Amino acid sequence: MPVTAAWPAGVNQYVKRNSYRERPERNVFADEMQVGPPLERRYFSLSWVLMEFEGRMTDTEWSALLTFYRATLKDGTLPFTRNHPLLGTAGGTYKFVEVPALGSPVGTRYRGVAYSLRFLP
Repeated sequence: MPVTAAWPAGVNQYVKRNSYRERPERNVFADEMQVGPPLERRYFSLSWVLMEFEGRMTDTEWSALLTFYRATLKDGTLPFTRNHPLLGTAGGTYKFVEVPALGSPVGTRYRGVAYSLRFLP
């Protein structure tokens, strides 16, 4: 079994206060019927959770994050482990839903970063 990559040690896991949003991902398949309403059923017995939040990092951390995303995670196609964005508990496995986005400056040293992750139970 392959080893899941860990969040890079040189990249902070800071989450901006009040930016964290979490919602369950829709886990339903709808089959259109010729007559009547669509027939719906679950895809899987497990469902995923989508998480969106903002953080901040230095230019050096941003460069390390992009290297992690592009090289280690093969453009975000592989899962990784990191602390839970809100609770800080260790051991969660995640995948990127979107490419991390670099935002505007926060003070003189940091830049804002937007994340969109999928928690894999």
